Amino acid sequence: MSWKVVREKQVSMLLETVVVIVAVTFVLVVAAVYMVGDRTLLTSPIAYELVQVAEVKVEKSGWRSVMCTNQSTAPTPILAPLPKFSPSPEARNVFFLETTCAPGINAKMACAVESAARHHPAHQIHLALTNSFVRINDTFIQALSTLPNVRISTLDVDEVDKHGQFGKWLRQMKWAKGRWPEINLSDALRVGVVCSTGGIYLDLDMWIMGPLPDAESWLSREHQSQLTNSAFKLPKDHWFCEEAKKGMMGHFMPNVWGYNGPYLFQNTIKRFCHVKITPTLHSCRDLMFLDPALLFPIHYAVWEHYFRPNGNRRWKRPSNMVGIHLWNKLSSKRPLNPGDGSIVDKVAQENCPHVYKTLPETRQSRR
Repeated sequence: MSWKVVREKQVSMLLETVVVIVAVTFVLVVAAVYMVGDRTLLTSPIAYELVQVAEVKVEKSGWRSVMCTNQSTAPTPILAPLPKFSPSPEARNVFFLETTCAPGINAKMACAVESAARHHPAHQIHLALTNSFVRINDTFIQALSTLPNVRISTLDVDEVDKHGQFGKWLRQMKWAKGRWPEINLSDALRVGVVCSTGGIYLDLDMWIMGPLPDAESWLSREHQSQLTNSAFKLPKDHWFCEEAKKGMMGHFMPNVWGYNGPYLFQNTIKRFCHVKITPTLHSCRDLMFLDPALLFPIHYAVWEHYFRPNGNRRWKRPSNMVGIHLWNKLSSKRPLNPGDGSIVDKVAQENCPHVYKTLPETRQSRR
């Protein structure tokens, strides 16, 4: 072998070494830029977690094989592992659940979390994702991480009500058999999580504009004769919890839209309280029913009112309103446009300013 060939091999090996060093340095720099000082995402140094990828693995079996088909099984230079969901039963908890296995959230979801945190500083606000990892450059995750009472974590379905009958039912995965496994799982998890710990559940399209009712337990109404599971408050092991879980396990219908969610709540009240939901019905035993104006001031049939430019100037807000529901099933493709004077524009400015400030930057970076 000639000295020229030897020299070329040496140069090639040197270049490979340089490439490896540059790659590792890039990981460390990205981690430092996005994650330094972040108290919510990791319990150990981010750089170590990113480089030592073999130490955090997620097996795609059970519920993950259905819900997380696109989830990475280990951290990468742009994904970091989340701490486990572990709410304290002694705390005043508010729960938001992201159950599609996405590695981040969008602006509307982030506004929901921030608005709840701002109006409930004495509560722990939990954003629990079924994905085990989160994008380290997620603008909205970073914005929420600066709020002192927000906890961002990963929720393992197998850990919900682990020693109870409802947890066993969840692990049997009957919720995965129908046409809408993600919807059915979401309906089941909100009941399992709240009833195991106690607290408030809110949908990720529920923006809060004031303190929620301080009553020990309440359900919300989307209109005068219809209860909903989009927002509710229950103590741990409340009688409604037990009845709702029995109803879901015993009468689960995976292919009927809403049957295991809003109609589960409606049917549970009808069955247990022997009443019909009417505008004049305000409670059942210790369970209060909220007026629709508190959280559902605009009916789903006219959801577009929320997004009309300059619509806020013409809107007469109900005096007792403490939040708005954006009807994400219908409005998911409608973007937030900062400065357009819409209802959502004004509500976001006032109730989720951290997220609102990121919107122009986020829109520019995603063009």
